[in-house]
Amino acid sequence: MANGMLLQPYVRVEIGDVNLSYFDIGGGEMEYLVHSVSVNLSKGEKSAPTCNFKLAATPVGFEWFSNGGRELFIKEPFTITFGFPGGSEFPTTYAYAGLSLDTGMSPSITIDGTSAIKGTWTDNKISFTMEDEMSLLELPDFLKKKAGKGGELLNFVWAGGTQEDAASVMIKMNRINQTPHVILTEQLKEHGMRVTTQDTAMDGTVVIDYSPGKQGELEKDKPEVAEKGGDPKAGQRRVFILGPGLIDTISRKQKLNLGQASTGGAEGTKSTVSTETEQKDSAQKGILSQQSSAQSSNLEGGTGPADKAKANSETTVPSPNSKEARAALTKMLSTSMSANFPMLPNMVGIKPRDMVVVPSMKAGGYMEDYEVTSVKYDMDNNGGVKISISGERPFTGDENMLDASSIASIRSICDSLTTADSWNAFYWGQGPEVAWALAG
Repeated sequence: MANGMLLQPYVRVEIGDVNLSYFDIGGGEMEYLVHSVSVNLSKGEKSAPTCNFKLAATPVGFEWFSNGGRELFIKEPFTITFGFPGGSEFPTTYAYAGLSLDTGMSPSITIDGTSAIKGTWTDNKISFTMEDEMSLLELPDFLKKKAGKGGELLNFVWAGGTQEDAASVMIKMNRINQTPHVILTEQLKEHGMRVTTQDTAMDGTVVIDYSPGKQGELEKDKPEVAEKGGDPKAGQRRVFILGPGLIDTISRKQKLNLGQASTGGAEGTKSTVSTETEQKDSAQKGILSQQSSAQSSNLEGGTGPADKAKANSETTVPSPNSKEARAALTKMLSTSMSANFPMLPNMVGIKPRDMVVVPSMKAGGYMEDYEVTSVKYDMDNNGGVKISISGERPFTGDENMLDASSIASIRSICDSLTTADSWNAFYWGQGPEVAWALAG
């Protein structure tokens, strides 16, 4: 309840000029044609945002899908929007990736989607040899041209000081039979930078940044507190506060990477349905390797068989943010967290790269801050929406990733919320007027 009015979260699915959430069946009547909507966003370097939802297994739903609906999905992107009436919205856009169709006693139609990054950017193998050196800053646009039309959908944002650093690094390389996404990811990783793709579900934005590894390091990529949820912008990093009365559960786990005998804490390598798969079995590799030498191309957008790439590169100017130095900070000891909670107005639009702060219940106490690594929005059969998140802190101790002034501003907000009612009002976007912006 808010201001005496029941506010029900909504999920809207639209394709072209068709609103599947409020489908016009004629005679002034509307029917809800979608349910069980799920959106998955991940910060992983090899992951693409994905979604799925079910079309209503009704005569209207099956008729629409059979009489042009399926063809429309193949031709047109579709948008899934989470929000509240008169409040914040979080729209994401996807391309059709497939379906599951069940008939009989339990009929259902499930639609799968993936973001703009999937396609020629992540699946099309290219080969090239650079004739001249270029700066690391120029590499994304160079690869976009090699990728062909699919690369035109992507927009690269350099964050957290990476743009200045990349401009000072000169590279010259050749690549055989690799995808643009793998080439960019591997080359940036050599200089401590990472590629995060979750914003491609918003407007095709791919963010290039550093993993925060010590207190105050986010000063160059400073987040802002999410004001009443707000309408997130691609590439923007925000702070969400997880206080009392909101979280269903929150779990923490700490793992130490011991190097030669790792017990965890390092990045995983397991593929997902939205992950570009480079692995092949050994028998295929031998055959494809022979084909590769004969079929690889130096033309833009040239393709070849899916063999493990053979490549070499040379960096002529060393980066001050070497992978070894940053790895020592961010991968030796890490703490991960997971939490789930209902979607309320102040939490709309949370996504990977955002920060979450879990305040101590003691005024002036310690505040845990985590970088969000994955987010899942789930609509249940009753229309409610749950959010599940994972996050990570890349070090231990009493330090925060956020700088001292940002933590002080967040503490001021939390200390002003002294009752269950005040926290409830805050979650619904009716909290006390506070200095939301942490930029100054």
